Order: sequence, then C-alpha cells, then structure tokens
Amino acid sequence: FWIFVVAGPALPFAGLVWVLRDRFARRDPAKDRDRRARTVARQRLAEAASAAKAGRTVEAADAAAEAVGGLVVGRLGVGGAAPAPAELERLVSESAGEELARRVRALLSECDYLRFAGAGGDASKALELAQGAKELVGRLEAELPLSSEVAA
Repeated sequence: FWIFVVAGPALPFAGLVWVLRDRFARRDPAKDRDRRARTVARQRLAEAASAAKAGRTVEAADAAAEAVGGLVVGRLGVGGAAPAPAELERLVSESAGEELARRVRALLSECDYLRFAGAGGDASKALELAQGAKELVGRLEAELPLSSEVAA
C-alpha cells in the first residue's frame, strides 16, 4: 500500500523529466546558435540606429558591422576569432551567392569608411548605413542557410 502512496505522485514527475530530457537531447545546436546570433544582431542594429541618430558615426559603424558579421558567423557556425571582411564575403558567397556576398562586402566597406572618417563622418551617412545594415540582416536571415543545412 505504501509503495502506491509514494510512487503515485512521483510517476507524473518522472514522466515529465523523461520527456524534457528527450526533448533537450534532440535540440539542434545550429538553431540555438542562430537564435542567439539573431538576437545579438537585432541588439547591434538598435545600437547602430541609436548611435547614428546621436551623431556618433564610429559607434554606428562598429555596431552595424558587428550585426552583419555576427549573424553570418552565427548562422554558418564559424568558430574562432571574428573573420575579416574578405572572409565573411567568401563565406556568404559559398553559402548564399555572389550578389548577397557583394552586398555584405559593400556594407562592411562603408562601415570601415565611417570608422576612419571618425567624428568628421556624416551623420546622414551613418543613418543610411544603419538602415542598410537592417535590410541586409533581414536578407541574410532569409537567404543564408544554417550550418546544419550547409553540412547536409
């Protein structure tokens, strides 16, 4: 009798633990990495827009470049240090095509220009850059495959 009293409430809990363990065991790390990369990219885009509106062109350029580069690295599962713009262009070219790779390279070049122009950079250029980065991130999210899709 006592075994049923003790085991009765424990069985639903044990079943829940079993289901959750199974669910977490089957999680796709590429999807988790992508979710984190998209969240960080959106945060960086918001920072870029805010900095551009405040006239801080260098910070806007940095945040826009980090949004694009971080999303590419996160979606493709590239490890290690942040790749150079040429390497990002190559990764995007191999995964999503030349046209999108050229857009990545052009945006990163604009970011470099605004960084080196420094405080003398044009605030309207920074706003255009932030908007362009937002559009590019949207395209990258739509067209760039996850690392698990590339490997398959």
